[in-house]
Amino acid sequence: MQSTDINQADGGNILMQRWGGNVGIGTPSPKAPLHVVKLNYVATDGRWGNPAQGIVGGNNAGYGIYTGSLGGNFDVATGAGISGARNTTVPFGALAAIFEGETITRGSVWIGSSVSVSSDRRAKNVIGLSNGAADLKLVQQLRITDYNWIDRTKDQHRPHKQLIAQDVKEVFPQAVQQLPTEEPIPTVYEPAVKLVHDAAAGLLHITTKKEHGFKAGDAVDLYGEKEDGDLTNVKVAAVKDAHEFSVKSEKPVGKVFVYGKRVTDFLTVDYDAIAMLNVSATQEIKKELDAEVKERDAEIKELRAENATLRAALEKVQASFETRLAALEGPQPESGAEGAVKTVSTVTRKPAVSTAR
Repeated sequence: MQSTDINQADGGNILMQRWGGNVGIGTPSPKAPLHVVKLNYVATDGRWGNPAQGIVGGNNAGYGIYTGSLGGNFDVATGAGISGARNTTVPFGALAAIFEGETITRGSVWIGSSVSVSSDRRAKNVIGLSNGAADLKLVQQLRITDYNWIDRTKDQHRPHKQLIAQDVKEVFPQAVQQLPTEEPIPTVYEPAVKLVHDAAAGLLHITTKKEHGFKAGDAVDLYGEKEDGDLTNVKVAAVKDAHEFSVKSEKPVGKVFVYGKRVTDFLTVDYDAIAMLNVSATQEIKKELDAEVKERDAEIKELRAENATLRAALEKVQASFETRLAALEGPQPESGAEGAVKTVSTVTRKPAVSTAR
């Protein structure tokens, strides 16, 4: 498809067949069901594009969103270009598409550089700072789980280490959201073991190996051959037993892969909220560690002061002990010239007693 001009005044839906090929915007060779290529831009006088020539262009075969002769800047409210503006808003030339509303994807989202989220204080009713201690307790209650998707086509069937929405809802419900649309879940996820087409009743009877768990009126997703057309989001017309159910079908079908039923309460996790909870909890840990370090430093200072006091007292006691010891020992004996110790005789001679008569 090179280009198509569709102008539907009644605002109805535009249906493109499931097997009708890819749609390219700005590219003659789309590589996906929707492939958008933006036009390379040229910055002129601080603006995107070339307002003097009324074009936005480059040297290769790129395409994109054309903003007219007013240049690449635009007013978000009106969508009109702003002449002479210098990066006052988002430049059209840097964009491939604009979505003004909720966007749902059932697969991975690949981001080339960064993600920016609206966070202007002026648009918020600020309640107050988060309670770090409470946030730390919440983080400790979150259960990180190892898992694989049942649908083996999702994310290359690689292992994940993340959160389970139902678990998060129990401890941090504000981080869990419910999709506003029906979501198919792989409750069966296996080929049908038997197919019987009832032309008279216009029904296709499908038998599964495992119990399907369907009831009449459930919306289910089935996948068949390309020529069988779209079998997704079909209603279960009847349920015979735990292994057989029926859907409306005007023609027989060669093969059917039973994916599962659609639910209206599919849960998602707001990982931005989890990340901010973790930031608050980390700040609380730092705060508590700083308090512990401050308390320990004070204890060390006190112990050092006590140690200094005890050391001074010990030195005083030791000095007193040495003084008393010296006093107890008295003067030392004198030494002779030749090193012999002179002793003082204390023997007293008695006078002789005469025995003459």
